[in-house]
Amino acid sequence: MQGIIEESANTSFIQTVKLDHVAWKVTIYRHLIHQLPVQEGAIVNHENCRLGEWYYHGDGKNYQNLMAYRHLEEPHKLVHTSGIQAIEAQLAGNHEEVLKHLETMESASVKVVDCLSDLESAISSSDSNHGFHH
Repeated sequence: MQGIIEESANTSFIQTVKLDHVAWKVTIYRHLIHQLPVQEGAIVNHENCRLGEWYYHGDGKNYQNLMAYRHLEEPHKLVHTSGIQAIEAQLAGNHEEVLKHLETMESASVKVVDCLSDLESAISSSDSNHGFHH
């Protein structure tokens, strides 16, 4: 029973993080549409979002032996840095750079979602291999 609850909690957390990820990108696009500058605290970086807190300071460290966990950091960081760079490029009037940074952000975003899905599968597999479901 405990294993089922833990697996459900992990699945819920990963789904929530995926939604956060989409919401964060919406914030970037909103800033671009309305030409808003990046103000302190308005757009969290990759270490301070829910996923970053989990990854660097929370229970995520329990999964550092999983390949999906290790592959998550770089694209996650790239999503955040590219999104912010797109806003900065727009404010500087460099539209080519905006598009380049948005393409990088979206490409990295796909990798983040894939890593999260892989992580979810690996955690579920890991839990069942430890006999929690019996």
